[in-house]
Amino acid sequence: MANLQAISPNDRTLKEYILGYLAAITYADAQIGRVLTALSNSPYADNTSVVLWSDHGYHLGEKGHWAKHVMWERGSQVPFVWAGPGIAKGASTDTTASLIDMYPTFVELCDLTKDGVNAYVVTLGVTDNDGVAVTWYR
Repeated sequence: MANLQAISPNDRTLKEYILGYLAAITYADAQIGRVLTALSNSPYADNTSVVLWSDHGYHLGEKGHWAKHVMWERGSQVPFVWAGPGIAKGASTDTTASLIDMYPTFVELCDLTKDGVNAYVVTLGVTDNDGVAVTWYR
């Protein structure tokens, strides 16, 4: 961390930083588009689930903050997109879930042996967890 340069709001570096960040997002979006196009043109389009998630990314000056480590609720939320057979189009939920339980969820949906908690039932509203995400090791 000793090599990090301070960025002031009036610094030209600030604009370059934000443009670079947005360029990286644009590039990732284009690559995801390529994968989805290839999938839609393949024989696997009707039996393949697509799952995209990320960390919460960097703060770009919100509340004067330029990093990742904050205690704000927004800093603990991440994008999560899930599409495929059996997944309702346009569905969304405000239910709290933990990304650590995604792998066991996908394993179960693929009828494989799993270990962990199935977050799919949480997204369906079958389980009420009162907005609390709990992680444990068995």
